[in-house]
Parts: sequence; C-alpha cells; structure tokens
Amino acid sequence: MAEDNKMMYAFAYVLGWVSGLIVYLVKKEDAVAKFHGMQSILLSVVWFVLGMVTLGFGFILFPLILLIHLFLAYKAYSGEKFMVPVLGKYAEQFSK
Repeated sequence: MAEDNKMMYAFAYVLGWVSGLIVYLVKKEDAVAKFHGMQSILLSVVWFVLGMVTLGFGFILFPLILLIHLFLAYKAYSGEKFMVPVLGKYAEQFSK
C-alpha cells in the first residue's frame, strides 16, 4: 500500500463529510478510498441528524465525535478497514 494512499484514506476523516466527499470523488478507482470516504460522509450525516434531533445538544458529544474521527483516521492510515457498526456495511455497499 502506497504512503500517499494511506494519507488519502486518513484524510477522509479529517474534515468530516467534506473530506469524505473529496476522497470519494477523487479516488474513484480505489475501492478502499471510496469506502473510507463514504463512511466519513455517513458518519457526518449521523452526527448532523443527532444534533438536529437533540435540538443542538449534540454538541456535548463533540469530544466523543472528535475521538471517533481521530481513531478512524488512525486505523485508515494503518491500513485497516475498520467498519463502524451499522454504517460500515452501508459504506461498503455504496462504495462498490
């Protein structure tokens, strides 16, 4: 696995859905990159919906959200395809 690919996989989680979308669109031929991009997009959508449902009180979970994104970026950079429960399955389907 090339070093630049690992950086791209990790970058998918850095800016949430924005970086996820960039990776998903730029690395169309790389199934692993598309997976990480889509998983980042789906995770960001869940955080957004959670914030809307709780009328903004989801911000209390921001440290947890940040830790999860950092963990996923680390796993992606390490070359592991860590699947977030429930979302990972959909990310894999959408990235094919």
